[in-house]
Amino acid sequence: MNDNHSFEIVRRCHLAIIVDKVKKRRDIALNCSDLLLARGIKNLTIAQIAKTAKVAKGSIYDYFENKEDIVFGIITIFIERYQEKLLLKLNR
Repeated sequence: MNDNHSFEIVRRCHLAIIVDKVKKRRDIALNCSDLLLARGIKNLTIAQIAKTAKVAKGSIYDYFENKEDIVFGIITIFIERYQEKLLLKLNR
């Protein structure tokens, strides 16, 4: 996922749907952040993550290598948010 503009074409019912892979990855991570906090990484399964994110279990692997990668994605999002807030305060 080095390409910030990664897109995937998904074919459903003979219609091509363009999926923004970066956004989808971010959405999956954000959807399961509460689940991670409630269960912890050891008690978290890919099946639970997929169900919470409302995607097929196999689809998780299109965006993440494993659950540790999802946790890293969640942490990255929180760091980015904190950094944005910090920059706003510094620029006042």
